[in-house]
Amino acid sequence: MSESVTESLDMREEENQVKLFKALANPVRLAIVRYLYDGPSCVNLGSIKLGISQPNLSKHLCVLQEAGLVGYKEHGVLHCYFLCRPSLVKSLLAILERSYGFVPCSKIARDKKAAESVTKEGTV
Repeated sequence: MSESVTESLDMREEENQVKLFKALANPVRLAIVRYLYDGPSCVNLGSIKLGISQPNLSKHLCVLQEAGLVGYKEHGVLHCYFLCRPSLVKSLLAILERSYGFVPCSKIARDKKAAESVTKEGTV
């Protein structure tokens, strides 16, 4: 491989890394990633848990998708999001938790189950 091709690949990888860290630098997007760590979720449930509007949540999910952190599947009219790189997210969350004392993902799972039970009861 020529030096210019190698440099081009290195630049692309560097740009991808910058996108990833920029995406995680926003507190709302970091909360979304922490929320999705315990499993896929549709926009309406995430909106309940995070206390933000569905359009705002969708905007943040788009940034996370562009950074290669999340993907989605369509279920009828619902968009259900999931982590594309869970092992990377697990490592990053572990570092943040050790360094800054972030809420462990198990608490997020309990909150997610509470949000799901509200939805099942038909109050949403």
